[in-house]
Amino acid sequence: MIAFVGSEAIAYRAVSRGVLRSRYTAILPNIYVPNGTPLDLEVRAQAAWLWCGRSGVIAGRAAAGLYLTPGAVTAEPIEVIALKSKHPPGVIVRNERIAVEEITIRQNLPVTSPARTALDLARRLDRADAVELIDQLIAATQVCEDDIRRLAGRYPRARGIAAARATIMDID
Repeated sequence: MIAFVGSEAIAYRAVSRGVLRSRYTAILPNIYVPNGTPLDLEVRAQAAWLWCGRSGVIAGRAAAGLYLTPGAVTAEPIEVIALKSKHPPGVIVRNERIAVEEITIRQNLPVTSPARTALDLARRLDRADAVELIDQLIAATQVCEDDIRRLAGRYPRARGIAAARATIMDID
């Protein structure tokens, strides 16, 4: 993992405050990367997860990007399902229900499952953008339309679920 919690590194005496300031860049509050590190999707997702206290789940476009080939999705900001009320620029926190079976591990990070990722994209993105991204996700992960539809049935009153059902109908 490239990103790290600055206060933990200082507490474990891995770095001093001076070294932290001079050799590392803060990309979120108390989350650092070595100077010059490219801030790709994976690094920003790691940082967001650490910022959430290692308790969040990467979701939305960021989750889709972790399933697809590197560079296929440039998710800005990173969406995280977590129990936080405030968030820094570059992170969107969603306080939502999520079942354990809707979480998987990608690149050592908890990420929404392909079906949950597709459902979230269908709920929140413009219909055409959602269909395009979900089609790519289906091709990459072998999740099927029925899995997404079944998951939508689990959350009948969730915000954007009607739009999601309509979007799911357009998936190839």
